[in-house]
Amino acid sequence: MDRKEISVRGWFGLAEKFDWHKARAIGPLITVAGTLIVGGLFILAIAAAFKLLGMAVFGEVPQDGFAKFGLTGIIVAMIGAPFVVWRSVVAQRQVGLADQALTNDKMDKAVADLHAQRQVTLYKGYKKVPFNGWEDDITRRNGAIDRFLGLVEENNSLRPRVDRMLTVYLRELTREFPADEVPDGADLEAIRTAVEGLTRKRSDMENAVQVLSRLPRPKWVKGAERLPDLQKINMQAFNLANLTLQGAHLSGAELQGANLSWAKLQGADLSRAQLQGAHLSWAQLQGAHLRGAQLQGAHLRGAELQGAHLSGAKLQGAHLIRAQLQGAHLIRAQLQGADLSGAELQGEHPI
Repeated sequence: MDRKEISVRGWFGLAEKFDWHKARAIGPLITVAGTLIVGGLFILAIAAAFKLLGMAVFGEVPQDGFAKFGLTGIIVAMIGAPFVVWRSVVAQRQVGLADQALTNDKMDKAVADLHAQRQVTLYKGYKKVPFNGWEDDITRRNGAIDRFLGLVEENNSLRPRVDRMLTVYLRELTREFPADEVPDGADLEAIRTAVEGLTRKRSDMENAVQVLSRLPRPKWVKGAERLPDLQKINMQAFNLANLTLQGAHLSGAELQGANLSWAKLQGADLSRAQLQGAHLSWAQLQGAHLRGAQLQGAHLRGAELQGAHLSGAKLQGAHLIRAQLQGAHLIRAQLQGADLSGAELQGEHPI
């Protein structure tokens, strides 16, 4: 580095590393200078504005009035711009807080209606003595569940909260309304008779599962968290046709007699699920986990089970006509009496 360069850097004060400890007064000086400049510009703007106002009211505006007015406008804009920006930021924050408060209020009302009850007249004793009692208001509860769907469609960030709320709701009602007993042995006739007698316990439970399947959610990929969590939930005889629950956690779920036709359940965990007599025709179950699942007498016509894990599954008497079982894991699967007409079995794992 030549002397000329060194002298130029020294002239600008850049030859040595700046020491803030030796220049602590710079900060206050900059603050004072900035305040004076801004204050001066503000006073100049006020003075120019009053001058133009006086000329407009008491005398003629000079020929260069437009030029003065332009200068005044620039000065006023320079002073007022930060305040305008700050006011816009504050207004935007207020709007955001108002929207959040409104969303929370809608959520709170939906949650409140999810536990709605109504007063009814009940009777007790052999004399049928009337008294006032309470029962669940199924209509309002169904309305609350539908509102959850609308809220998520407006704001997708609410989906995890709705997932948790509805799964907790289903779990609590499953404790109150447990699944009916269905035999799990090899007696297909007894299984069919039991499944034919099943009815859904509650319409709001069915609606909750349907809404969970309709919530907009990213496509599930292997290794992602399994949502929603419907383990051991009572869904007997539910109409769940065309539902979309890829990657859902349905381990041990009670789905006897349920209608799952055309359902999208790729990668779902259905291990040890109770699916006796369930309708799974044309369901998409690629890569699903069905280890130890009870599928006696289930209807799986045209079901897409490529790569599905059916190890130890009980498929006695199941209808697997034209089912797609390429690459499926069928180790120790029980297929006695199953109808495999037209099923695609190329590349399946050994039974």
